[in-house]
Amino acid sequence: MRVDAPLATPLESGRHVCIARRAALLCALVLATPALALSCMRADCQQTDIQCSPAGILPYLRETLNYNALGELDPDFNGTGFAVHHNAAGGNGADRANALTVAANGSITLAGESFDGGNNQSTIWRFTSSGQLDTTLNGAGFRVRAAAAGANGLFGVRTDASGAIVAIGSADAATTDLSVLRFLANGADDASFAGTGLVLFDDVAGGGGGPTDEARGMTLASDGTILAVGQGTGPSATLDMYLARINTTGGLIGATPHHDAAGGNSDDDGIAVAVDSSGRYVVAGSSFGGTLDMAVWRILPGGGLDTTFNGTGFFTHDNAAGGSASDAGYAIAIDAQGRIVVAGESERVGPYPSLALWRLTPQGQLDPTFGTGGFVTRFGDAGEVATDSSRARGLAIDSRGRILVCGSAINSSFDGDMLIWRFLENGQLDPSFAGGAGYLQHHGAAGGAFGDDRCNALQITADGRIMLAGNSDNSADQDSVVWRLR
Repeated sequence: MRVDAPLATPLESGRHVCIARRAALLCALVLATPALALSCMRADCQQTDIQCSPAGILPYLRETLNYNALGELDPDFNGTGFAVHHNAAGGNGADRANALTVAANGSITLAGESFDGGNNQSTIWRFTSSGQLDTTLNGAGFRVRAAAAGANGLFGVRTDASGAIVAIGSADAATTDLSVLRFLANGADDASFAGTGLVLFDDVAGGGGGPTDEARGMTLASDGTILAVGQGTGPSATLDMYLARINTTGGLIGATPHHDAAGGNSDDDGIAVAVDSSGRYVVAGSSFGGTLDMAVWRILPGGGLDTTFNGTGFFTHDNAAGGSASDAGYAIAIDAQGRIVVAGESERVGPYPSLALWRLTPQGQLDPTFGTGGFVTRFGDAGEVATDSSRARGLAIDSRGRILVCGSAINSSFDGDMLIWRFLENGQLDPSFAGGAGYLQHHGAAGGAFGDDRCNALQITADGRIMLAGNSDNSADQDSVVWRLR
């Protein structure tokens, strides 16, 4: 590993202080040779509010070491830095990973869809930290569960404090419903969740049983409440953004729909959600206001719009890339200062989408210290410039405040590559990432010579490595993919 922490910085936690230079050396030893280092550390650390043990010390060591990911595929993960899987549902068709989560033990759970010969079906996969399918999940490393008779898939996943896997998606029943599934750690249905491990919700946007309740993304609140966002038919027969709050036994606590954020009296869409330090829910997505605008809503824990946010409870922005067309947010993160970062895309003149990043202040305004007036756009990094489509789908902020974004872009052969970019806190590309380029591209994970690769989700692990999930074209269709960078 690479250690960039200065040796003059002490390791502190409340009243617990280790001697600076020796502690930094021992921190590195703990990660490499725990038994040797811990025997030394007991002699040099005064025991106060934490123990000199792996459980007590490692969280503080990781923070002090502040692991600096280099931006290269990690060969310790499956020997290549990535792993693929195909045909989970047995239909010999496309498999796609739309979301991921990394558990405390390092296992990686993906959620998405797999074709069964007739429809896509909700699917989860779990990989070990070394990149192999984890057969303690369902005896196979994956589980396919039809949430309804028609097509269905998953678009968000988290692991809760008990190790249970919570996933949300869309399922075609009589109408398209929001589906929420909960699995035990071994992949079995969790009977404590609505008796079956599955709940379908219709009409969460309040349209009186309208035909659409599409799921887009999710997170968990600190008390385990499931926060699901998406797009549903509203009272005006338009598609409205919704935030649904679901308890740990599968009951609907409440839903907050919103319409017309951008003033176009048309469709609004909630695509990603995060919880800020005050327990408020921050949703990113889009709203149609003549053109499609990027939109952010902030919702109070009780479900009402927070009108201290931009004076209205929502914010919209259009034309970041200069094309006067579509802008949308697909991922959201909140930094240590409470600033809201949104990743997505904005159409430039062409029209072709460019990667777009926006940063808002906690008050709901563009942050003028970020990029150009609060936003950054990029395109052409994979090799094609004139017709490139650069799209951002995953987002995370590391312990140094740097912003990691993943998605896809068109290469010089006119197909798509997976890309991950790292930006400094001010919005500039990070020249220390990926050999100085500031971004890494990868192609052909599933073996397709001229197919597309795309990242749909991103998470930084406890030890600072970068996990990505998405899909890659094989010779006929698509495989689910998980990548790990070091």
